[in-house]
Amino acid sequence: MPLLKSFSFLWIASTLAASGDAATPTPSEPPAPCLSDPTDAIMQAASDGGDALIWFTREDDATPTPVAAVDASFARCRLRYPERSFERPDEARWFIAWANRFAVESIPSVVAVDGMGRPYARLDGPLDATTLAAAREARATRDTALAAADASTGPDRARHLDAALRAVGPYAVRDYRALAEEVVTLDADNAAGLRDTYAPRLAEKVIDEVIQGDVYPLIDAGAYPDARRRLAQLEAALPGLSAEQRQTLTAFRAQLMITEGRAADARVLLREALALAPTSDAARQIRGALTPTP
Repeated sequence: MPLLKSFSFLWIASTLAASGDAATPTPSEPPAPCLSDPTDAIMQAASDGGDALIWFTREDDATPTPVAAVDASFARCRLRYPERSFERPDEARWFIAWANRFAVESIPSVVAVDGMGRPYARLDGPLDATTLAAAREARATRDTALAAADASTGPDRARHLDAALRAVGPYAVRDYRALAEEVVTLDADNAAGLRDTYAPRLAEKVIDEVIQGDVYPLIDAGAYPDARRRLAQLEAALPGLSAEQRQTLTAFRAQLMITEGRAADARVLLREALALAPTSDAARQIRGALTPTP
């Protein structure tokens, strides 16, 4: 069985799957009409000094866009995945690109974004007063922690930055990368356990960028040895990789060897990969590849 498609957290794109006043705004007027482009919603939020709510739904979802739960400080945007996407591939790709941008894994989902375009809450489910309150709480926690960090140095600053990053959940490394890198630097000896919390996540982002930007183009061009060398260079440049991450990169190189017709060499590399993390989720896939087909 092919290994490449089994390590989806690295290279399979999902096909659907700052400071400021964080107090609860007082509604003063009805929300503006719902927009259909997140860029417009973010620009409106920046202009109005508020935030934006990006709502991801299916085209056949007849649920009306909520108004009662949303006050005028939020620009609203609703994206609809086309019902017959195979007939409208451009619309489907556009939706998926925005879903990937905001780490949306299921629909319906609502993403709260500030006027700088930084997401701070992903609310999986319908938009109502409860989910909106959760978004406001995440924003308030983030901003309070960032303000505390600005007034701190050293380990205290690292602790406050960690609190801000935890408040934004899946966006901590994706959209607040500089802050996560600073936490790793501030806790270089891992005294607070923060380096080991963020370093692997930062490494995973670098891995994804290199695979998408460098390795896949080489594979598309049939330059498999060059692709393997780029993977080896990547592993050498990131000494803080977890065993599971090194296992994935090693197995990826092995699959490229299989594609080159070097099955015997690939099996040696797969055994090395298996030994790196024998109890990982990927290990089962590797064992399957090593088991001869009857």
